[in-house]
Amino acid sequence: TLLGSGSNPTVTYSNQSGKYTKIGRLVTINIYLSTSAYSGGSGNIRIGGLPFAAANENPESTGFIMGFRVNTAAEATPSINAGESFAQILARAATDTSTGWGNASVGIWTAANPTIAKVCITYET
Repeated sequence: TLLGSGSNPTVTYSNQSGKYTKIGRLVTINIYLSTSAYSGGSGNIRIGGLPFAAANENPESTGFIMGFRVNTAAEATPSINAGESFAQILARAATDTSTGWGNASVGIWTAANPTIAKVCITYET
């Protein structure tokens, strides 16, 4: 589910699927989201509905792979903070190492084309 840290956007999904495997404390999730309509929301964009919260003793667990298509030049990666059960999407406007990563706003997602996210994240619970 796409969420906003302030308020959630209104979303119509063309496809919304996810699977996970948990071995011991390690969880790997695979998510595919495709939207046909998207509007509103505020704050930072997040992917909610993860099957388990991240372990509290790890300051951050970062995802390994994320494919993200938007109508901007943004590069994106997921990040899961300790104790959370959502993935924050981090973005940078250019694929330049001098540009740091920051929380992506809900506005990075658009209703056109449609927008698609393919996510694979491994984290500790």
